[in-house]
Amino acid sequence: MLSRIGFHNLRPRSSQMSFITHYYSTSENTVNIAEDSDAYDRDDFDTRHGPGGQGQSQTRRHQSKTNIHRHNEDPFREHIGTSRQSSSDSNSTRHVDSEIMAGLNLQPGSTVNGESRLRSRSDVDRRSKPPTFRYTPQALLSNPSFNKGTAFTEDEREKFNLTGVIPPVIESLEQQVARTQQQLDGFPVPLDKYIYLAALARNNETLFYATLLNDLKGCLPIVYTPTVGEACQKYAHILRGHQGLFIDAKHHKGKIDTILNNWPVDDVDIIVVTDGSRILGLGDLGVNGMGIPIGKLSLYVSAAGLHPARTLPITLDMGTNNQDNINDPLYIGRKEPRVGDEEFHATVDEFMSAVKQRWPDCLVQFEDFSTDHAFELLARHRERQLCFNDDIQGTAAVVLSGFIAATLQNGMDFKDHRCLFFGAGSAGVGVAELIVQYLQQQGLTAEEARQCFWLVDSKGLITSTRGDKLPAHKVGLQRHDVPADEQKTSLLEVVKYVKPTCMFGLSTQPGTFTEEICNLLASYSERPLIFPLSNPTSKAECTAEQAYKWTNGKCIFGAGSPFDPVELNGKTFLPGQANNLYIFPGLGLGSLVIGAKRVTDEMVMAASETLAKLVTKEEAELGMVYPNLDRIREISVSIASAVAETAVKQGLANPLEEGTMEDLMRANMYYPKYHPIQTDIAL
Repeated sequence: MLSRIGFHNLRPRSSQMSFITHYYSTSENTVNIAEDSDAYDRDDFDTRHGPGGQGQSQTRRHQSKTNIHRHNEDPFREHIGTSRQSSSDSNSTRHVDSEIMAGLNLQPGSTVNGESRLRSRSDVDRRSKPPTFRYTPQALLSNPSFNKGTAFTEDEREKFNLTGVIPPVIESLEQQVARTQQQLDGFPVPLDKYIYLAALARNNETLFYATLLNDLKGCLPIVYTPTVGEACQKYAHILRGHQGLFIDAKHHKGKIDTILNNWPVDDVDIIVVTDGSRILGLGDLGVNGMGIPIGKLSLYVSAAGLHPARTLPITLDMGTNNQDNINDPLYIGRKEPRVGDEEFHATVDEFMSAVKQRWPDCLVQFEDFSTDHAFELLARHRERQLCFNDDIQGTAAVVLSGFIAATLQNGMDFKDHRCLFFGAGSAGVGVAELIVQYLQQQGLTAEEARQCFWLVDSKGLITSTRGDKLPAHKVGLQRHDVPADEQKTSLLEVVKYVKPTCMFGLSTQPGTFTEEICNLLASYSERPLIFPLSNPTSKAECTAEQAYKWTNGKCIFGAGSPFDPVELNGKTFLPGQANNLYIFPGLGLGSLVIGAKRVTDEMVMAASETLAKLVTKEEAELGMVYPNLDRIREISVSIASAVAETAVKQGLANPLEEGTMEDLMRANMYYPKYHPIQTDIAL
């Protein structure tokens, strides 16, 4: 995921020139390298594939068995160059030039095994022709999608001139994972572990994901929160290689389609895009926020089995209002204030249109956009193409699931809850609105459901009598029953006024769920729900130990960041983490595999309900409101199936003709393993 294969324009135009191609065969799980004697002219390429080498992707809606394995296949099978067979033939072999595979590592050369590689009938004018290129073992070893390191077989080493270039021992993937795990454990500092894993991903994609799946719970805090937050803050200073695409709102205006065409993969399934304006709870990090899309996509692969080569992280450089970035001589983004709203939306509109043209069925996940843009972006694009906002919908879904599971544990009726939200940004309002919709599904009217909620922002309790102009996303949840002379400004005042049964923290204000507040919550409910959801850990409103201690073990706890088990009064509590990882991988997998036209709130709620049902009795007895992450692949299968079934019910996708949704999802999941590499010629 962190490095991709070459560029289209590396291909020579000369009809006299041979080039080598490699391809995946659809009938065998092998990678082939073959000589292609049919060189082409760029004009012919443009005629068949569109200007700039863009492949014209066909809409691939789900049709039972016809695309059952599409999402776990390697997109580098996509044909670039002279057509061999009709693209409609499902068993056709597609080719990708070795110049793309080898990238800039191809070395000029004139012979292979002493024989000329020139295709010309005469050497008279050979100096007027572009030089040929010789395959080098470094080309294969430097490609993370194909590199196996010490796992190359003896036959592959002989065919690809790798003998002596790598150590003579032939190891299994399991042996390699054991070594990387040992090396990873040797780094005492989490950021160093992050840098190591990022380098591994750039070197050997298969080994990287095998390592993650070997200990996902251990690696999760490294590749994502909380370590990814520090990595983003220091991104410009720890940068070792370029990953994904960077789009500049100023300099790339009108050229975004060209930039997307620069990406060599014609079958991108999912894009995670950010503008870096609100990275976790850390604020405006600008282009340094690229670590978030990269990390998020590694979780799509690990948790739901999306193929890494079909993922694409993108950062939109809209400028930065962070003076630290502007003053940093190593900052890799544009050192100018952020663009205004008009230019912002024009850039995103152009980007979304270009994505739809380049990859019509691609799912776009908006990530860490500032609150003032997040809701409008979602409203603007969710009906036009397949997209969702994880901060709004993903966070809402996982918190709703925890709310459902916790309510089932404490025995309350949903309608009797008094829910207090501390923080009314995109995440807080998104959570509240989804719970409102869920309560309506449980039989409450819209007005009855909204009466269960109180929201607090930086100015205090949000009411219609507060006297200020509210942003559009807060209006629907303002209270109309608080007199102007009874306004509450502090959280403690609001808690005493509301007497909540559950409290959600999305404020990024650490320590605000104080001992006094937690004591009060325990007095209002036999088993209060306490969910300090702010990320990273340093921004959490309270710790798990504090919540359990201050409520004498009565609370049901869920946090946005991981916390260690807590021992209290002879009992062990396992704090639940309201991690979006439970939701977005399955939501993405189900939407893509079934070919949904868009992501609806009903699909999101289906994911929440499914997740809540997966908490076992044993897990609930330990205080858990989310299932063990060790089961994440099966969790994702269940959620993806529920999402897909909901899409079918809503008429947004075609029903299955045979088989089960679960089987369909499993068949489309990628698992890291090495595939044999074969060649049709001697190199």
